[in-house]
Amino acid sequence: MQETTHPSTPEQNGHMESCFGRFKEDYIYSREFKTYDEFRLYIDWAVKDYNTQRPHSSLGYLTPEEFESRMLEPGFRNSWIEKEKGRLKDYVVLE
Repeated sequence: MQETTHPSTPEQNGHMESCFGRFKEDYIYSREFKTYDEFRLYIDWAVKDYNTQRPHSSLGYLTPEEFESRMLEPGFRNSWIEKEKGRLKDYVVLE
């Protein structure tokens, strides 16, 4: 989902601010990089690891890749949307 927010208003996009903060704490702050290329290669690996290897509690302990795949199953998708309706009240679910 893509959103447009006003400059200097992180509260408008809190879920992404939280995601980036966790990502930096888990992958970036604990390492030192000698070159930009070393950093770039590491970030490529870290994003892949984050999306394919690490279960997320907010996704029912599935990885984002597993969650995306499961969302293609009508039964899973419908039950997930029903369960999350209160939290997702401001979002439009695209068919």
